[in-house]
Amino acid sequence: MKKQQQHHYKSGLRMFLSLGQLLHYSTVLSSIRHIMYASAMFKRRKNTQLALHETAKHEAIKKLQSTKPLNDSADKQTIVQMNVTAQSFSLQWLYKHPSGFSAL
Repeated sequence: MKKQQQHHYKSGLRMFLSLGQLLHYSTVLSSIRHIMYASAMFKRRKNTQLALHETAKHEAIKKLQSTKPLNDSADKQTIVQMNVTAQSFSLQWLYKHPSGFSAL
């Protein structure tokens, strides 16, 4: 009788531990999935920000070159200021459109 109780206790304990392991593995897999998703979203945002920044920079340079050649340091300073403006614009755009990657 006592051996039977010990057997039931051990099998119940094994089942409880296997359920615990299953729960642990599903939690770990879910965490990995969340990390991979967050990483992909970060890469998308970074690529979108870089694309916006490059586009604004090229447009600013074209606009300046169409008016006069780039020789003096004042023109170069203007380009630097436009780069900073383009970067802040792209950050604002990402803040307002967090999932609007296809809008480009």
